[in-house]
Amino acid sequence: MRILLIVVGQLTTPGLRTLSDDFEQRLKHYTSLKIIEVKEAKGSVDEVLDAEASLIQKHIPDAANVYVLALEGSPLSSLQFATMVEAHQTYGSTPLVFIIGGSDGLADSIKQQGKLLRVSTMTFPHQLMRVMFLEQLYRAFKIIRNEVYHK
Repeated sequence: MRILLIVVGQLTTPGLRTLSDDFEQRLKHYTSLKIIEVKEAKGSVDEVLDAEASLIQKHIPDAANVYVLALEGSPLSSLQFATMVEAHQTYGSTPLVFIIGGSDGLADSIKQQGKLLRVSTMTFPHQLMRVMFLEQLYRAFKIIRNEVYHK
């Protein structure tokens, strides 16, 4: 199974980069993961969202199962998320794509590209969300394989 994570911006905090790299290494044992970083745009909020949407859109494969992380999304428990990933792993043949927006969020045109997921009702910086999502993806594979992982 191929997983594509499209994120706005680069990790600039060394601690977050270390954590992200660690989870990327751990995930190599379970799946093919590619992270694409698109450049953060500048300007008014509308200009930023439109510019970032254009950059994101270029990386979404034509045939893909797309999930957009957004506050308007449906929340899933770790077990529900693992079940969703496992179903795609078992029955899906297209890439599984997850999108994390920048500090201004995501344009509606991107949100309409797939299913909306909400990681938390709290707001987190997008760089931290990237690490949190990678941890949940790793946890999902541990759940799927019935492997021990801390609670």
